[in-house]
Amino acid sequence: MIDGCQPIASSSGSTWVGWALSPRLSGGAAWGRPRLADVEQIVGGHERLLSPAHAAGLEVMIDLSGLEHISPEVFTCYARLVVPMLPAFARLIRRQALIVPEGLVGSVVAGFCELYRGLGPGHRLFRSTTDAFDWLGCDDLTAARVSALVNAHRQTPPPLHGLRALLASEPGVDIEGAARTLMTSARSLQRALREAGTSFRAEQSAARLEAARELLRGEPMKLGCVARALGMASTSHFVAWFRRETGATPARWRIGEDAIGA
Repeated sequence: MIDGCQPIASSSGSTWVGWALSPRLSGGAAWGRPRLADVEQIVGGHERLLSPAHAAGLEVMIDLSGLEHISPEVFTCYARLVVPMLPAFARLIRRQALIVPEGLVGSVVAGFCELYRGLGPGHRLFRSTTDAFDWLGCDDLTAARVSALVNAHRQTPPPLHGLRALLASEPGVDIEGAARTLMTSARSLQRALREAGTSFRAEQSAARLEAARELLRGEPMKLGCVARALGMASTSHFVAWFRRETGATPARWRIGEDAIGA
């Protein structure tokens, strides 16, 4: 039986979320009407499954029950990007539960799986999340936690989804640049964020902190380079901000991470 800690939303967009419960259990969900930009981000999440952090024998659950429409362009793009990855997935994934929607969209998803049988016998289609969780051996608490995480992202206002996806790739973007990318005005974006109980400053700070931690964990990088990657005015500004957010300087935080990984 699979049980464990709270699932973590490792990545998300306006029509999807990816989560990880442990190195052995990951998954995701997609809903609504995905766009080409969403497909590229989703496939980026697929690629992260192939990282050394995930050992062979991975259990995966993909919930597509909320999909309303898949355009031919989206389908073609997804197939072009994913099909070359299927042999690697077959070696990595022990079992994958795929929850498909009713109607034409469900038939398209099922047809894709039948046409490209790259995941082998451990790949199974379901109509309900309950049956999928049972097949994977997840306990009720795990199933409830994953469902709550997915539902929380589905209910997040679209402007906030879009902003979070943008900040994940461009943490240094300012609000005017973010508004242009999201095809709205800075004032409208601020209003939407305020209605969602957050602000651009809070969202950017959270995205910068996550990006800073990832950069500091990776290959040794000068703090000036990290500051520039985050859109900070200077190294001293970055150090002061990081200490304010974490209670430690970047150098001391990095030492602590190295000690944990040793």
